[in-house]
Amino acid sequence: MVFHFNPNRFQGTYRNRYDAAITLAAILRDELPQKGIAPKDCVIVGIPRGGLYLAFSISVEMGIPLDCAAIGKVGYPGHPECAMLAVDSEGKITVNGRRDDAESIESPTIRKIIKSKIEQTHNMESEIGCPLPKPSFRGKPVIIADDGIATGMTAKAAIYMVRDRGAGTVILATPVIAKLAFNSLEKKVEHIITPFIPDDFYAVSDYYEDFTPFDTKELKDAIKGANWYEDKSSQ
Repeated sequence: MVFHFNPNRFQGTYRNRYDAAITLAAILRDELPQKGIAPKDCVIVGIPRGGLYLAFSISVEMGIPLDCAAIGKVGYPGHPECAMLAVDSEGKITVNGRRDDAESIESPTIRKIIKSKIEQTHNMESEIGCPLPKPSFRGKPVIIADDGIATGMTAKAAIYMVRDRGAGTVILATPVIAKLAFNSLEKKVEHIITPFIPDDFYAVSDYYEDFTPFDTKELKDAIKGANWYEDKSSQ
């Protein structure tokens, strides 16, 4: 189910990720109770780097705990901007609509690239300060937030990751999503909440005045003091 935001409150361009986060937080506060979900029961999970900053901002605005789904994309040889598959910090890959192990890839060259990307993703997660080992969600409603979704490959990997960690209801929240990505993701989650599904989508950055990328240190500094989620039922 998707919620279409009132166009009178959205002009098609966000000032920056913080502006997008405040917009999404307002929508989530309105929409979640209508779907029978208490916002206070939710965990918000961000996809580093920009998506984790956006999720952190929503976490602060809504007073809900934060978690991290570190995902890396692997591009086609010669076309790194075009995602062939996604990897996560747990060593899994998402390819052709399924979650699998790196060893399922036949090409030794691609397997080597994948293993290197998994290591990079794991290291980034540690450097940012994400909770390790990862806590279980134990049936809680989980909001996955990203700063924009173009192909849906990264979001799909994050969905698999939170499901594996025991998420109950999964809500995908993003400031903007391509129509093709929306169509491929809507059956993989209980709800997609977004203010904008443009008819002509080229790049996420087109919908921001400032879409400056974060490096890992900048992100760590930006989310200092985060209210990280803890599975208190296991303590």
